[in-house]
Amino acid sequence: MPVYEEKEKINGQKRYYIRTYITDEKGNRKQITKHNKEWLGRDGYWKAYQEENMLKNKKYNEYEEMTLKELYDKYLNHKKPMIKLSTYLKYKDDIENYILSYFENKIVGQITPNDILKWQDKINQLQLSIYTKKRIYTTFSSLLKHGCTFFGIRENVIIKVNNFKEPKGKKSKKMNFLTKDEFDNFIQYENDIDYRNFFTILFYTGMRRGELLALTKSDIDFKSNTINIDKTYSPRYKKYDIEETDPKTDKSNRKIQMLNIVKDTFKKMDLKDEGRIFDNIALTTLKNHCDKNIKKANIQKRIRIHDFRHSFASMCIDKDVPISVISEYLGHENISITLDTYSHLYPNSQEKLLNKLNI
Repeated sequence: MPVYEEKEKINGQKRYYIRTYITDEKGNRKQITKHNKEWLGRDGYWKAYQEENMLKNKKYNEYEEMTLKELYDKYLNHKKPMIKLSTYLKYKDDIENYILSYFENKIVGQITPNDILKWQDKINQLQLSIYTKKRIYTTFSSLLKHGCTFFGIRENVIIKVNNFKEPKGKKSKKMNFLTKDEFDNFIQYENDIDYRNFFTILFYTGMRRGELLALTKSDIDFKSNTINIDKTYSPRYKKYDIEETDPKTDKSNRKIQMLNIVKDTFKKMDLKDEGRIFDNIALTTLKNHCDKNIKKANIQKRIRIHDFRHSFASMCIDKDVPISVISEYLGHENISITLDTYSHLYPNSQEKLLNKLNI
């Protein structure tokens, strides 16, 4: 009989395993034994029986016993030449830090929905944003899908379990930004000229922090009045001996026109011929300067460095700049991202429409 009882029962129910012979890809007979925690009771017996029949009637797949670590290595080797370096490193970090630590030696085909639920419980105990948790789930799903597509893994088990969700009743975070008057108040308390220049350019360009940190003198063209953005500074990748990577998306590679205040700020600076313009800006110190100035200016908002980008977008919207122009200037991959991010900043859009169309 190919279906056998385990020695121990689970909650009084019999648990089963199978032992059968299969034919490998070279025509050799091979005995395999498989256990499954879900093969419990009468239903479990029939699941085990069906599994044994399926194995007996198909040729052996050499990847049936592949561990998640082995799949991970093959996945990254496949992905590396196809994606941006920054994306590759993000995949690598997410999988190594949040997935392999739980499943490294687990046989991929033996991962169950219950294993995924237990993994989600552990991830929920970490101090991670809902955005980060959703991204990790998506990366895990992509990894398992790769196994199904190329190595005969029978199913992407994670899709049986929903992605992470915000706890019920939790209010979504409000986007904070500085108005021009608030920024003018904020910047008067910045006494360090380098940080003062950095905050000014950040506010009046909407650049990402890493994009501004990566700028060199050759990126500033005073004749065409443009800034060339084709890289980003990512100190979190120092452990890979890499600090500069490609921008976030293809559309992030762009040239933007400079406002007069931005051009004047650059002209007042002693721009270095080599290296990054803002190589003396430390990220931790940058945050400390921001927090200190916000407090001194008595601004009752929690402002992050990324909120300077939102502030620029808000200022553009207030001046009725078309959303397509804002999207291109900010380097969003498509206009829907801009709309999803800033649609709430258009509270009077219908009123403006009526005022323009009414005769």
